[in-house]
Amino acid sequence: MSVVWTKGPVSASDVVEALGERKGWHSRTTRTLLDRLTKKKALKILPKEKPNLYEALISMEQAVRQESRSLSGARLLAVEQSHAVACRRRVEALPKNMQEAQGDAFGKEK
Repeated sequence: MSVVWTKGPVSASDVVEALGERKGWHSRTTRTLLDRLTKKKALKILPKEKPNLYEALISMEQAVRQESRSLSGARLLAVEQSHAVACRRRVEALPKNMQEAQGDAFGKEK
């Protein structure tokens, strides 16, 4: 996306060249990425241009916001899972009679 944001509407060849130099990506990898970004409505193809040019449909700020939301959601899930595992371990460390008292807190029947 940074190539498109920096240069404006660009051809696939321009993106292939830029990412080949910057990241060592193969042409096919870059073209797959362009296809996926187009399907996700992050890019659009300007069909009247030959060769086709790609133009950004979302700003850099929108992309950063979306990625931040996605990462914070994943981080929250990881924290919740970690907390659940820690709680289960604490209960499992208790004597058996106390574990039974905790019972269905972890889906176990008393």
